[in-house]
Amino acid sequence: MIKKFVGIIVLQVLVLIGMAASHYAVEWYGDEVHLKTAPVDPRDLFYGDYVTLNYEISEIHLSQFKGNRPPEEGDMVFVLLKKEGDYHQLVSASLEKPSVLATDEQVVKGRVNFVTRQWDPKLQGDSPLQSFHVLYGFERYYVAEGTGKELENKRGQFDVVVKVAPWGQNLSSLTFIANDVITEWEARDRVFEFYKEKKVAVEVNFAQLANRYENQERSVWLMEVTMFEKGSPTKLGETVQIVMDAKTGEIITSSPKVP
Repeated sequence: MIKKFVGIIVLQVLVLIGMAASHYAVEWYGDEVHLKTAPVDPRDLFYGDYVTLNYEISEIHLSQFKGNRPPEEGDMVFVLLKKEGDYHQLVSASLEKPSVLATDEQVVKGRVNFVTRQWDPKLQGDSPLQSFHVLYGFERYYVAEGTGKELENKRGQFDVVVKVAPWGQNLSSLTFIANDVITEWEARDRVFEFYKEKKVAVEVNFAQLANRYENQERSVWLMEVTMFEKGSPTKLGETVQIVMDAKTGEIITSSPKVP
C-alpha cells in the first residue's frame, strides 16, 4: 500500500517536472512570434496578480477560414501568421496544419471558444456563421500585484512575444504601449452614434483592428455594418464596410460590401 502511494507521488512529481521542462524548452528553442493585443482599458484589465489578454488574432472572420466546413465550438484550429513590419498578422485559419511555410510565416494552435451568428429577421433565425473566437492558451499573464496602478488612466495595447515550438507555445513577455487606440466597444458606439444622426438603425456584424491602412502604419477598425430599411425594425437593408480611425473614431470610408 505504501509503495503504491509513493509510486503515485513520484508519478505526479515526474509529470510536473515534464511540464516545467517542456515550458522552458519552448522558451529556449521556440521561434518568436510578435503579436498585439486588442485595445484595452487597463482599469478593466487587471485582476490582482494576472492580466487577461485578448488578441487581434482572437476574432477571425469566416472569409479568413479555409476548410470544407465551418468551424464549430471546441474545434482545434491552426492559424497562419505572416510577419509584416514589426508584428505577425493573421493570414488564414484552418482545421488542418499547413504543411509548407515561408520563412516569414508561423503557425499558432488554438481552440474555437465560440462562434458568432447574427439574427436574420427574414429567416426568423440565426444567419450562417460569420466569425469565431479562438483561445490560444496564452491569454493570461502573471504580473506583480498592483502593476495595474501604474497604467491607470492610460489606454492602448500590449506588445506580446510568444515562443512557438512543435511541442508547445508560451507567452514569453509583454510590454504595454500607450497608443490611445479605442476599444472595440467604443468603436461600435461611434458607429451607432454616426448612423443615429442620420436616423438609420444599424447592426454591427463584425469588427477587426488592423495596424496598416493603404500601405501605411495606421491603426484602423475594419467593420461590417448592416442597415435596417427605414420604417422597419426587422427588414435588413444594405450591408456596408466601414474603415474607422482607431485613435480618433473618425469614419474614413464607408462603402457597400462586395459579395
